[in-house]
Amino acid sequence: QKLFQQKKITWPRIGLLYFGRKDLFKAEEGTPLFESVEDLSPGRDLREAAVNLFGTIRKLDKMNLDILVAEAVLEQGLGIAIMDRLRKAAAGHVEIREYLKNSILRVN
Repeated sequence: QKLFQQKKITWPRIGLLYFGRKDLFKAEEGTPLFESVEDLSPGRDLREAAVNLFGTIRKLDKMNLDILVAEAVLEQGLGIAIMDRLRKAAAGHVEIREYLKNSILRVN
């Protein structure tokens, strides 16, 4: 963020999709890093996460965020399907490193 401030670049609108680990980013709604924070399952239940996945992705997509960061789940059982859906949702999109690199280079 400091580099963006130094170069007078607007910080991107970022959404965080995570899986019941508030300690992961210590993120809360409205923090400077994230515009939206969504928990697929506070209890880390893969069934609950799978049920909430499509609605949560649609909700975040409607917000027209610049970046969506998603925590990976263990790829066993339903976790395989969840990770497959996240990969499909990310297909054709720019990786965060590339997005940030291009944002910084645009102003140089």
